[in-house]
Amino acid sequence: MSVEPAVSAEPGNASLTEIVEQMPPPVFALLDGGHFDDLPTQLARKWVFARSLFLGQGDRDVERFGPWLIAIVKPAVVGIVLGVVGDLPAIVFWSCPTGETEICGG
Repeated sequence: MSVEPAVSAEPGNASLTEIVEQMPPPVFALLDGGHFDDLPTQLARKWVFARSLFLGQGDRDVERFGPWLIAIVKPAVVGIVLGVVGDLPAIVFWSCPTGETEICGG
């Protein structure tokens, strides 16, 4: 898998949102559902939709508390997602030139 590293920035020079916006597309956010009571619902209320990476596991709790992938299709999505995450250590941003299929292993 070819995943581009995040754009480096000196502390205080750029916000995380600005750094993510500089990443080559397509860009994805991976969130850890284990830090939330119901991450998919929280995101859907803000019109952000995520894909479970544990689909087909047969257990709703395993799926709900597992990893969730979000395609960053508009810059505003970064701010919305960061607002949901807050200070939790629950997010990683990826730039993957080959797209979602490569990240998801499909």
